[in-house]
Amino acid sequence: MNKLKEFFTHNKALVTITTSVTMAVFLVFTVVAVAISGNGSGANRGEANATAQETSNKFADVSTDSNSQTLPQYSSEDESCGDENESTEEKTTEPPVDPGTLPYMIKVNRAANCITVYGKDDSGAFTIPVKAITVSCGKNLGDTPLGSYQTINEYKWRKMVDGTYSQYAYRIVGSILFHSVPYYSQAKDDLEWEEFNKLGTAASLGCVRMTVADSKWLMDHCPIGTLVTIYDDASNPGPLGKPDTIKIPADSPYKNWDPTDPDPANPWKLQSASITHPSTKTITIKPGTTIDAVKANYFSAKDTCGNDISDKILVSGSYDFSKAGTYNLTFYVIDAIGSKAQVDIAVTVQGDETSSKEETSSKQETTTPEETTTEEDTTPEETTPEKTTPEETTTTAPSESESSTPEESTTPTEGATSEDGENS
Repeated sequence: MNKLKEFFTHNKALVTITTSVTMAVFLVFTVVAVAISGNGSGANRGEANATAQETSNKFADVSTDSNSQTLPQYSSEDESCGDENESTEEKTTEPPVDPGTLPYMIKVNRAANCITVYGKDDSGAFTIPVKAITVSCGKNLGDTPLGSYQTINEYKWRKMVDGTYSQYAYRIVGSILFHSVPYYSQAKDDLEWEEFNKLGTAASLGCVRMTVADSKWLMDHCPIGTLVTIYDDASNPGPLGKPDTIKIPADSPYKNWDPTDPDPANPWKLQSASITHPSTKTITIKPGTTIDAVKANYFSAKDTCGNDISDKILVSGSYDFSKAGTYNLTFYVIDAIGSKAQVDIAVTVQGDETSSKEETSSKQETTTPEETTTEEDTTPEETTPEKTTPEETTTTAPSESESSTPEESTTPTEGATSEDGENS
């Protein structure tokens, strides 16, 4: 102990210097550690705040100004409300491209439940209407947001938040998508057919529903980044009007399939529009008979789903029923999904001199009718007192390869907050 005391006494200066250096080193390390810890916490807080702000921006209420050009930016990692293991074919993209470089823009008339797709004019502006689609927007005001956006994600199948599924889902903003009418499960023969029949009315939880054919058309022709404007105009659905929609009968054995689904297994593909007409393909009428009377008394028609569309029968060809003669006319019908049936008929207008004789002959030929049909056959109610029911036959639309179903549909097919992450 005396030796240690003697060492400190003789080496006081060395001990003081050593102690000072040690304390200084300790203080330096302490300051550095505190600084590092503080910066790390700040970074974490900043990152958390940025993430919260991004999420807030992504799902914030959008402008209700239909002319606004609010174009939210999104990351390629978008929130999913579907099952983690669900089978989906999903595509994502980086923040939206310049919509002016893409071929189309989409305008959704929320109040009219109608979409119009516009192409470019010579100046590059989206002013040329090319396709109209009947849809279902949100059933409650505000479920489908007004404003302008760019599409960001697409899915061949998408699970909705209520457990249903939809085909060809195409994200507009947040949880709002374009998509087909929902299915009870991820199966094409499990359609919510009652919801299908609501197309054209406000029926969704916020998304924009349509037929499978139309939702697929949007995905095929309107790339990710396409400009979408949602607005209200109840008095004017759009420049192409609002297309008719086909209805699925409650007693149909195929009611759980979307009639427009292009899948080869779709049983509706074996059905078609049909027109029933006199089997002789000839009609004799009195002078002054109207074309509407001819259609009503000699023809009837059904659409692909078997609904009566006799009031939609059209005629082509020249005629003047005030003058005697024979007129070769084509009577045809096109249903709401583009299936067409037609028949060529010779309409003879009786002359004054022979009308009595020909009328008697005509009556004798048609007093005991025998009907022949191919596929669907109907016997329209005859309303002309002098005319009895003639022999009839039904002509259906040609096979799919021969039928005319235009790509650009102005009268074709017809889409909570969220059914998927995602409203339905």
